[in-house]
Amino acid sequence: MSDFAAKRTCRRRTRRIARCVATRTGGILLVLLSVAALNAQTTNEAPQTKGAYPGFDVRYGIPAGTDLTALVNKPTLIDMQVKTFNDPATGESRLSGFGEAEAVYDVPLQAVLDVLTDYPGQKAYSPRLLDVKVEYQDPHRAVVYQDIGIYFLGFKFGSRVRSEILVDDLGPGEVGIRARLLESLDHNLFDSFSSWYLKEVDVDGKTMLYLRNFTSPGLRKPFFGIGAILKIFTPPELTGQIENTVKEALKRLKAQGRG
Repeated sequence: MSDFAAKRTCRRRTRRIARCVATRTGGILLVLLSVAALNAQTTNEAPQTKGAYPGFDVRYGIPAGTDLTALVNKPTLIDMQVKTFNDPATGESRLSGFGEAEAVYDVPLQAVLDVLTDYPGQKAYSPRLLDVKVEYQDPHRAVVYQDIGIYFLGFKFGSRVRSEILVDDLGPGEVGIRARLLESLDHNLFDSFSSWYLKEVDVDGKTMLYLRNFTSPGLRKPFFGIGAILKIFTPPELTGQIENTVKEALKRLKAQGRG
């Protein structure tokens, strides 16, 4: 084989690999970045009950033994798990898992809550969020359409979803946000949820804010090796999500002359 032919073959293989990565991994990687959780089936049936909130899977509260001082300005992974299995009903191969992170920052709870519930404004600090449309919103519930995408080696990939998001007032200085998908327009996911937990805490005599984010996506027909990819990409994405949210809150406070 000539050098020219060998190079052309290499380029073709590279394009095929890039296309595979873009089309098969894009949905799940981007879901892990999204504040809204996704449920890939459009259905009138009630979702599976998980925990204290029917139809949702959430992580509210501060885990026992948490060292708040060690978390100041240091977003940290709490836990992450990924598993593959075959759906008993259809035999379809699937991947499910979860990841969660936490941190403590010197930022007002309301400032962070305002950022998390300003769904169109998320485009300002989430480069992968291409489009957002709020179909309905009141102080406690929203239905949001999101087009989440990214360009990788010249290919654009992502997910278009409709999600339901609920805000829970858990008491003085304590708020939870939980989300599930109402519809996945590309049918990449079979089940997924997410949550945020915000609580004012005392750290060395100073009132600060504890933040915890959680995401639990479910991917249909995953390709071999995606579990390893998720284990690499998910931790920095989760911790980065907390950091970017706080930065946006502080930026808005400064613009208002309150920072």
